[in-house]
Amino acid sequence: MSFRATVICLMLMFFPVFSFCEVVILRSGDIFKGELLEDTQDHIKMDVDGNITTYYWNDIQAVGPDDQYYINIEDRVWHMGYFASNDKTVLAEYVLDGETVEAWSELFTIMEDRISGITPRSFAEGFPGELIKKYPGLEWKIFDEGDNWVFMEWANHAEPYQHELRKIIRLGGVLMNISYVKKIERLSSEERERWINIINKSMPNSKLE
Repeated sequence: MSFRATVICLMLMFFPVFSFCEVVILRSGDIFKGELLEDTQDHIKMDVDGNITTYYWNDIQAVGPDDQYYINIEDRVWHMGYFASNDKTVLAEYVLDGETVEAWSELFTIMEDRISGITPRSFAEGFPGELIKKYPGLEWKIFDEGDNWVFMEWANHAEPYQHELRKIIRLGGVLMNISYVKKIERLSSEERERWINIINKSMPNSKLE
């Protein structure tokens, strides 16, 4: 399995998905969906909302059926609002259907980094640094920890309100983050516990290949 495909495959493992059409992800991070009309050595042609559009392979990050880009969490449909990858990092951000990564109420993120020498705890301890500079009212803590993982959370108690849960796990040479954040001052205890369980279920138990 390629490193770039791991994030998508992990989502397919843990959440039911839906099939609608084809999706093309450009290297710029832009995502388009539509009907694939033509596939050649140097470009593909798609019908995107009634517009015939040509995308050149030099500009394309990935293309495939969009059952790889929709997930179902608690009977709510989420779509991939942003995707980026290179030889060391894969990032996929999911938003609720009808929202975007520029305008969202809840955000579900999966990130992988091929990095060594950084433990989940050291990553977690360094993570809030820039956020605290930006949001002086921010509070954060590590609330659970295992041999190769930590679970942390942070909340900003002033505008813009946000509360995030994040699990960081070391899988061999890969450091994986799975997080959920909502634009709210504080998650209810029930909602917090529910998302902790969802994130735990999303975590693989074996080393990525």
